[in-house]
Amino acid sequence: MRAAGHEWELHPSVRSALEALISGARLPFGELAERFGLTVEQVAALATELVSKDAAAVSQPR
Repeated sequence: MRAAGHEWELHPSVRSALEALISGARLPFGELAERFGLTVEQVAALATELVSKDAAAVSQPR
């Protein structure tokens, strides 16, 4: 994946979770982890990495 001037190689399960988020799904980390065979820590690390590199943003539910 390339975004905000950075490039990442993603494991297929992480890629699936990311695709769910890109599609606009609003899912808690626990649900993302369960759906895609990840740990909550892995989902949190993915989110932290993307936000810290300005490739994603966190917003409040509407």
